[in-house]
Amino acid sequence: MTGIEPVVGKIVETGVRAAEGQTKRIAAANSETDRTLLEEAKGGPVLGAAAKAHAQAIAVRKGIVLKGWQWLGQWFGVSQEYFDSETFAADMAERLNGVPEDDIVTPEPSVAVPAIQGLSYSLSTPQLKEMYLQLLASASDARRREDAHPAFADIIRELSPDEAHLLIDLLPTPIWPLFRIEWRNKDTWHFRILDNHLMDLRSQSDLSVTTDDKRLAVWIDNWVRLGLVIAEYDVRIADDNAYQFLDNHPRYAARRAEYEDSETDELTTTNGRLVVTAFGQAFYSVVEGAQPRDEDGGEDSVWKPPS
Repeated sequence: MTGIEPVVGKIVETGVRAAEGQTKRIAAANSETDRTLLEEAKGGPVLGAAAKAHAQAIAVRKGIVLKGWQWLGQWFGVSQEYFDSETFAADMAERLNGVPEDDIVTPEPSVAVPAIQGLSYSLSTPQLKEMYLQLLASASDARRREDAHPAFADIIRELSPDEAHLLIDLLPTPIWPLFRIEWRNKDTWHFRILDNHLMDLRSQSDLSVTTDDKRLAVWIDNWVRLGLVIAEYDVRIADDNAYQFLDNHPRYAARRAEYEDSETDELTTTNGRLVVTAFGQAFYSVVEGAQPRDEDGGEDSVWKPPS
């Protein structure tokens, strides 16, 4: 603690109250604009053009409403150029496009402050920038603001760009097959894990991450640390087809070649699974703007080998 936290908290609280008041005043002032545009759309000869103009006005209005809490970025270090150019307002308006005007609210400071700080460091990193913007959009939607956990901004900050890309691809499927390669000395019975957390990523062909990417094990350990997933090897997926890629995995092939002439060394593998936690599911729903998944998971609850 530095001693400044209570002061900052008071500033944030006061600013949020002012922002909410400004937001309500701006929204009320624009209600007459809504009615006018709608009447023009109904009575004019070019219904399509009027409707398009109305949609554009809605988007612009949302951007103006969001200015009610742009002061947060000015206080906490977001690029002034990003704010002053109206880019931030336009970015947020786009992500709030499906939110009814009455449900647009000022996000809680516990979510907004770390999210905006993180955003300021991620403006040139599309994947992380998008996650921060979606988090702010969820926190600005009265129907979903309770889903926007204060820890989510810190989780995004703990991810690298490639790691975040893969994580967002994996989180929608609750269970993935994992396996690890182990070494054992037949004489001494010494044991060591050679390669941990190996996966079949062939179905994620649009990623820069490959099946043999050595960063994968580190990332999975990071996701476990963050509470997003569980990596377990005392439980496996019942369908053996989930592990059919094991023999063809490039890392396993390299290990077999490494030890094939040894009379005392033995390679074994252990099958396991990667399970997305409830916290991980909630994180995905908020930062991807997706609807929460049903409890039963449906047909997509378990990974399936690519066809």
